Order: sequence, then structure tokens, then C-alpha cells
Amino acid sequence: MMNYSWSLTIRVIVISLFIGGASGVLATALTSNYLWQYAFELSELTEPLRLTTEQPRAVPQGYADALTTLESKVLPAVGVLFGTNVPLTGFMKKDERGTVVALTSDGWMLSASGSLSSVVAIEDQTCLVDEMRVHPLTGLSFLHCELNNVSVVDLADDHSLALGDQVFVVEGPDAVVFTEVRSILWEDESVRSSDVPTRRIALSFEGELRAGSPVFTIFGELVGFLDPTQETTFVVPFEQVASAFRQVLEGADEILSPRLGVNAIDLARTVGLSTELTRGLMSGALLFGSQAVDHGSSAFTAGLLAGDVILSVDGETIGDAYTLDDLIARFSPGDSLVLLIDRGGARMEVTVTLGSSSE
Repeated sequence: MMNYSWSLTIRVIVISLFIGGASGVLATALTSNYLWQYAFELSELTEPLRLTTEQPRAVPQGYADALTTLESKVLPAVGVLFGTNVPLTGFMKKDERGTVVALTSDGWMLSASGSLSSVVAIEDQTCLVDEMRVHPLTGLSFLHCELNNVSVVDLADDHSLALGDQVFVVEGPDAVVFTEVRSILWEDESVRSSDVPTRRIALSFEGELRAGSPVFTIFGELVGFLDPTQETTFVVPFEQVASAFRQVLEGADEILSPRLGVNAIDLARTVGLSTELTRGLMSGALLFGSQAVDHGSSAFTAGLLAGDVILSVDGETIGDAYTLDDLIARFSPGDSLVLLIDRGGARMEVTVTLGSSSE
């Protein structure tokens, strides 16, 4: 795990128009340019990068370049959330209740807070929240209000992030924090549920950050949100709510999480296990214990047994990059997927139709 580093962490307070464009961002931050260049050298950002899309992207040449990208791609899609009662004198900065990011041009947004009839101000538009869906596992909220052709954020592949990668925390249209990835971690329980994604991205920052703020790569892509349930610098990756967002767009009244229904030991992240348990396997999800397979679950119906090791999910290997819960979180209830398992040294494929968190 990396130590915190003030030399690589810069708090940038950007003075710009409260609602609307962020035209003053670049000028106020140029003085931090040399620190960015230093961070670039340490993180070897001039080397070929792990691209998050199939299309090649230009690597920012410096802090000012990255901030310009943030100004043009991100800030127009970031708005401010206020309460439900509109003062006669209008809202002030002290009335802010959180930050929203636009996911669709017609008004679907993501936020760590909000409620029906909350007021949203984004670019030069304001509206009242008329729909809301809460993701039960992360607490993040999908909000909708009537917007017209608003700018939207691009989405990052958060699994492409590595230690030392630079990111921006956007606490609002007028406040940006530049920092870096300190570590990637999962819940440290030895036996974990397949249905509760625990992956978090820890940021290197010793000051206070606003809980629930969105986090973006230097390419202007949304990584996730600072965990709204903890006073920490842990980022909840957007990938953990991506399937929920698909449900929202399909018109679901309630967000349901996918459920496989097993409890397993992650062999790639657990040491000291006997070879009798692991059978010499160095990675995979070992179904373990009296609750290894929940009775009546999708896994139970598919015939999974305690002692089975799930090696891959729909062709994606469980190992250093992905845990079982990472992969299950990609799907929606009702999806069918193929598990490659090891049972007593014999390998076989098992087709499973995922259940839901309501079962």
C-alpha cells in the first residue's frame, strides 16, 4: 500500500461562474503546472497507457492540458443539487446539498444524495427532480428531471486504474481536487458473498473531501463517487451501478441487484490455505462453509456445491484483476451466464440464470 504524498496531491480551488461555464478554471490553476509534470514523471504517464475505450486518446501533456479537458468535457455535465424549498431570493452556495453528474442528455443523473422535488442546477438550466431510483448496495441515487440536450459525462473502465494514476475529485462546478490513486482494495473478510461488490479505490489525500463527490480520470471520464456512507477517500466505482443504470433506462420502478447466492474464498487474495482445500489452484472463488451455496438460490438450482472453485464468469477469469463479486455485479437479474468450475480436479461449465436481491 502506498503512503500518502503531499507532493503529489494538490487542492485546486477554481473560481468560476456559480452556474454555467467554468471559463476561469485554467487560469487559476496554471501555478500548479510544475507539480503535475512531476507527478507525470513518477507515474510514467508518457508511456503507453491502459486505454479505457477502444478509440485511441491523446495523453495530456501537462496539468494545464488535463485541466482544459476537465473544463471542456466534465464541468458542463456537473451540476449542483439543492433542497426542495426554493427561497424567494434564490439559492446561494451555502444551500448546496450535493453534486450531480449528467448521464443522459434528457435528464438522468447520478448523485450521492437528493430526493424527489429537489432542485438541480446544471449549466444554464434548472429543474425539479421528478423520478428517483436508489441503488441499495451503494446508496447512490439515479435522479431525473426535465433537461434539454445537456452535456453528459464519459464513463471510465475503473479496472484500468493503477496505483499512482492521477484523478480529479469534482466537489462542484467551482471546486476541483487533484490527487492520485493510493491503493485498490476489497473487503478483508476471508469468506465473501458473491452478491455484494466490495471493491474500492483509495485516494491519496490527507485533507477533507466532500463525501459523495464524483471522481474523474485525467481523460475526463467518470470513475465513480466518493463513498457517501463513510468519511474516507474510498471511491465506489461506477461499474458497480452500471447494471442498475440499465434497469433505470429500461423503466424499472425499483433497482434490483443480481444474486448468484454463494459464499466463497478468493484464492488469489488469501494465504495459508491447505492444499487439500485449494487442490493447488492459485486463483478462483472456492465455495466454502455451511453457507457455501444458499438454499433456493440460482447457484443451488444450477447444482453448485461446497468445494467447487469458480474459475471464470462468462469467459472472464477470476484472479488478480477481478473477484467473483466484481464480475457478478456486471449483470442484471435474469441474465444467464456460464461459469467454469473445478470440481475435485475436473473442470466443467455450468449455466446459471441470476436471481435478484428481492428473492
